[in-house]
Amino acid sequence: MKRNNVSAMLIGITLVLVGGGYLLAELLGFNPSFFFRGWWTLFLIIPSLASMIETRPNLGNGIVLAVGLLLLASSRGWLRHLSFSVLLAVVMVILGVRFLVRAMGGFHRPGSFGGDGLWDTHPSPSYSAFFTTRMVGSHANPLMSGNCYTFCGQLKVDLSEAVITGPVTVFCNAMVGNIQVIPPQNCRLVVRQLPVLGVIHHDPQPPVMGENLPVVTLDCTAVLGSVEIF
Repeated sequence: MKRNNVSAMLIGITLVLVGGGYLLAELLGFNPSFFFRGWWTLFLIIPSLASMIETRPNLGNGIVLAVGLLLLASSRGWLRHLSFSVLLAVVMVILGVRFLVRAMGGFHRPGSFGGDGLWDTHPSPSYSAFFTTRMVGSHANPLMSGNCYTFCGQLKVDLSEAVITGPVTVFCNAMVGNIQVIPPQNCRLVVRQLPVLGVIHHDPQPPVMGENLPVVTLDCTAVLGSVEIF
């Protein structure tokens, strides 16, 4: 299983357990055992760990994880006298370490563009962004399928350089986040839209001539978020 699929699974399991547990508690009148003190901090801890699995540790997910763990420790009584000043001090330490590492030439990602992204050639890429901003692009030859999803982040995906030889479906799921997609060229573009308290924006493109052009379907879902197609 790919790392970004593992991260998506962690987010999905957390949402299903917490949401399902709450529904059962309301419908059947009992309190699930996993609603422990500070359970709400899982919405900080799990996404930040998922982001580390997928994109490796960075400034954004490191700060979110540290704050989530501190709030969990405070809720459970493991850490006393937690205050805003303590949280601010932790963030300052993380920022300081980040600047020191960058000054010594660390965190270099070969092949990156825009300072925060990668081009890849995988025929079925899967991109995600949790509590961060990512810029990614595909040079797949051919592109067979794709998945793009974000949770409290921004994901910019450039598919304009991908080679299309047959029908392709790319799923774009934005939950409390934003996805921006540049679709492939020389194809017939079909956009499926499912906004749930969200927005899906598609700039109309001039009609492409040719009966034998492959069809690319962007299947978009926006839950309290947005998907933009340029």
